[in-house]
Amino acid sequence: MRAGGRKVGLFTLLADIAKGALPVAATLPFGQPIITATIGLSAVLGHLFPIWLKFHGGKGVATMLGVLLAWQPLAALAAGVTWLIIYRVSHYVSLASILASLVPPILLLANGHHLLEVSVSATLSLLLIARHHANISRLLTGEEPKTQ
Repeated sequence: MRAGGRKVGLFTLLADIAKGALPVAATLPFGQPIITATIGLSAVLGHLFPIWLKFHGGKGVATMLGVLLAWQPLAALAAGVTWLIIYRVSHYVSLASILASLVPPILLLANGHHLLEVSVSATLSLLLIARHHANISRLLTGEEPKTQ
């Protein structure tokens, strides 16, 4: 949205969500959790490290949301609500994204999901947090910009 305006930003958001959701949704009829987890992780890794951009991609928030919407919709909803609350209170998009990414693995673990699902969800969260390293530094020094 900063670079191209509201319409371009919304289109990019929806495309990034679809980039995660569609491949994962395509695996669900097969009922193989390992395939679904692998495809979800691959979608996010492809977003974070695209070959055509010399392995310099985005932060993975929307793509991770898409993966979760198709794979673990309740975890996605909980993460979305968490993001909204933290953003409304702090006005930091990065802080909201980082903290919301922690919700799915905790929720899956607490609800007794298979270790594979918890592990992939935790890996996605760690990747997202790692991609926010510069934001974390700015948050800690008080230099991260707020949005309105």
